[in-house]
Amino acid sequence: MYAFSRSVRFAPGNLRDAMTWATEVREQVNQITGLGVRLFTQVWSPELGRVSWACFVPDLPALEAANDKLLADDSFAAKVDQGARFLSGGPDDTLAQILHGTPDPSRTVEYATAVRAVCTPGNIQRGIEVGMEIAQKAESITGLPTLFTSGATGVYGQVSWATGHENVQSIDAAQAALMGDPSWMELIDNNGEVYAQTPSPMQVVLRRVP
Repeated sequence: MYAFSRSVRFAPGNLRDAMTWATEVREQVNQITGLGVRLFTQVWSPELGRVSWACFVPDLPALEAANDKLLADDSFAAKVDQGARFLSGGPDDTLAQILHGTPDPSRTVEYATAVRAVCTPGNIQRGIEVGMEIAQKAESITGLPTLFTSGATGVYGQVSWATGHENVQSIDAAQAALMGDPSWMELIDNNGEVYAQTPSPMQVVLRRVP
């Protein structure tokens, strides 16, 4: 199974119109493809103003079929063109293979926290092993399901962890639980050489757009 997202960053100004356009794109994509795409915006994080359309697909043929439907739909092409005035630069796609965890579409998620890192040269296998251990440890401490993925596109050796939260209080509780558990910090500190420090691992918080 794969996690796919397409993100854009809004230029300053016209925020309300830009968000309306982004939600209309989500609805149109779901009508055409049936993928169940969700829309998120980054909050309290670098690159404020970035929004992402995200979904899960069972395999690449399913993603290809959805993309072909969108490319063949003139109304969708017109909607994409309409949004060009809102954007700063072009879109970025992210495709990652899910190595740990199973997405639950029925679960209520208002926020998601994500951490991205890149394995150091010669440590890709170890980075995946440690990454799965980190995901399992986070689940045992917080009680929340955590996805661990390996990048199928983008920076080679990139991995990521993502946790869905039903509300902002859940983020608070999870953060407090992790920081209060010595075994968590020990696991992170003991494997510092596995992931590159330049660029540093990136943490972001995303909020779902209704």
